[in-house]
Amino acid sequence: NTVVYTSKEFQPLADTFSDKYSFVGPSVPDVTAEPRKSGKKLIYISLGTVNNKNNEFYRNCLEAFGDGEFDVIMSVGEGTDISLLGEIPGDFEVKNRVEQIKVLQNADAFITHSGMNSVNESLYCGVPMVLFPQQQEQRMVAERTVSLGAGVYLKRNSSKSIRKAVQLILEDGTYKDNAVKLSESFKRAGGAKKAAEAI
Repeated sequence: NTVVYTSKEFQPLADTFSDKYSFVGPSVPDVTAEPRKSGKKLIYISLGTVNNKNNEFYRNCLEAFGDGEFDVIMSVGEGTDISLLGEIPGDFEVKNRVEQIKVLQNADAFITHSGMNSVNESLYCGVPMVLFPQQQEQRMVAERTVSLGAGVYLKRNSSKSIRKAVQLILEDGTYKDNAVKLSESFKRAGGAKKAAEAI
């Protein structure tokens, strides 16, 4: 038996898999975030834990959301020197690392490099995404997310493009609805308990 850490709904061509494959959904840490007090929408930005050195992108995000309309949490990775990013606007929290699953529980939109883990966690929390893949495997995950209507591609690495993409997924509720549908499919899939049974 092969355990697959996604749902049949997310897996492309799932109906071509034999019943030797158990789709159990992602394995997500069981933690609960404190509820937020701010009335603003929360945008979370992260390029993952590996290839995340992209100061130009981080600066474009600071510029895109520096007007205070949104609260923003930006995780820039251990290798990024935050002091080199310039002035940090007041509505931003910029950190080298965050507890992603906690942040996602409160987020309204996630700008992501489209790594499988990040996309799984975002969908598990029902958060629509702006997808900025950096590698081939991430492009495949991004394509699937877009085709299921739970996210949009970032067209280019510019502050204008970043802001436009976020506004699109916040203003058009279907992205959120589709992310929530996938979240439900992940939770129905059974998680670690189902994986243990399959093994």
